[in-house]
Amino acid sequence: YMHIQAPDSAIKAYEKAHNIERHRASLAAKIANALVSTHEYLKATNYYLTALQAHTNDTNLRHDLAKLYMKLQKYDSAIQVLAYALEPVESAIQVPKMKQGVQSLILLAEVYCCTDEHCAADLTGSNPVEQVLLRAQDLQHGVMEQINSTLGTESITKQKMIMGRIHCSLARVYVKEKSIGKAIASYQDALKIDNNVSEVCMLE
Repeated sequence: YMHIQAPDSAIKAYEKAHNIERHRASLAAKIANALVSTHEYLKATNYYLTALQAHTNDTNLRHDLAKLYMKLQKYDSAIQVLAYALEPVESAIQVPKMKQGVQSLILLAEVYCCTDEHCAADLTGSNPVEQVLLRAQDLQHGVMEQINSTLGTESITKQKMIMGRIHCSLARVYVKEKSIGKAIASYQDALKIDNNVSEVCMLE
């Protein structure tokens, strides 16, 4: 990957390679990441968008672009990028796709938290952040059910940590809404899943 100490050299090297192999999304992503490190955000955005034109289903590219849009406070653009990635999530049955879906939902919740339009309950009492996190929670349950009997302890521990953080994020939503009972229940769920994650969340 690129060396932070010499991002300009990394950009030139990656661009040279990309001119030879334009079909490789990974090279475009590396160029974009290097450009972000040198604060050339417009060029980085263009590289991500160009890569996505050729690789529309590359979720990692979409995550990187959404994070860049968040950095630039272009929240509507970030939501649009993530919404596209989330379209097939609910029907996903393969663990890798489900994991990507969970990360997309968690990232979407982070974007929502940055916008006045999505960070509070609407007229029906529904909170978009809560709804997205609940979807992430359900999908993560599916991930954990599938890997429980097939993967090693290290992988299961990582997935428990992700679930614990989802519970903690939900708890923070409930605290903000002054739904203390729900907040306590979410923190308790985090504690059952992963004691270490719960402790970190409590300190926040």
